[in-house]
Amino acid sequence: MTEQSPNDQFRNSSFLQGHNAAYMERLYASYAGDPGSVDEAWRSFFKELGDAERAGPVADGPSWARRDWPPAPDDELTHAFDGMWPSDGAVADKIRGKAAEAGGE
Repeated sequence: MTEQSPNDQFRNSSFLQGHNAAYMERLYASYAGDPGSVDEAWRSFFKELGDAERAGPVADGPSWARRDWPPAPDDELTHAFDGMWPSDGAVADKIRGKAAEAGGE
């Protein structure tokens, strides 16, 4: 008889659950983006699942996820703390001007 019991089927795929779930999710997302990025054994395993054509949206996350989250403030006060000034130079010129007024340059 070639029929497998549900327990045998679970035992053969139980590594996909629990503490391995996050790893498997990342591995599958990598496979969905580029099948060549995973080992040949994983490629054949994921290919046998038969849902590669649906893998893109699943791997990219939920459709309702906010693409603008977390918010990234873009004001002068925030940049004074994080040092990530815009590359246009206007802010740098303003800072140099303030430093010159204070006698710094």
